[in-house]
Formats: sequence, structure tokens, C-alpha cells
Amino acid sequence: MTSLRLLTPAARILLEAADYIETNGHCKHVYRVGNKACLLGAIDIVLEKEHAEPFRFHVVNAMEVYLGTVDVAYWNDAPARTAEEVIAALRSVALSLSTSEAK
Repeated sequence: MTSLRLLTPAARILLEAADYIETNGHCKHVYRVGNKACLLGAIDIVLEKEHAEPFRFHVVNAMEVYLGTVDVAYWNDAPARTAEEVIAALRSVALSLSTSEAK
């Protein structure tokens, strides 16, 4: 029996935000600079593109819980934080928000 992961809307938003940073670059201490975006900037870009702003609280809250912080911008801006870490966190939370359905 194989397990199939179904993406929730929030999971899809986080995966697209990870893809956005992977493609366009990551920045710190600013929301956006050119096409680069911070963690919140990438989430908001996807939310706006998908007209999915009502999911913002849920998506950001899921990131806060996963990261153990009440301020994802502060986590994003940590001096040693890398784009790879941000992308990995977005994808990990997306996976946790997906649902499993046995097939």
C-alpha cells in the first residue's frame, strides 16, 4: 500500500513561497529587494498572486509554531540564516500541513 500526500491550500502556499525564494533569491532585514524576498515577503507574494490572503494567519502561525518563535521575521534575519534553511523550513511546514491518504 502506498501513501499519497494531498496538499492543503496552506501547504501549497508554503511550497510556492519556497520555490519563489529558490528561484529569485532570499533577503534579510527588508521585505523585498528587487525580486529577492524574505520569508514573509515570499509568502505574501504567493498569497497575493493566488488571491489567498485569508490563509495568511494560518500559514504564518504554522511557521511560528514550527520555528518556535513568535516573530518569523526575526528568525529570517538571523545573521547566520541561509536561504537554504528558509527554503527547508517552508517545505517542512508544508509537508506537516499536508494530509495523508492511503491508496
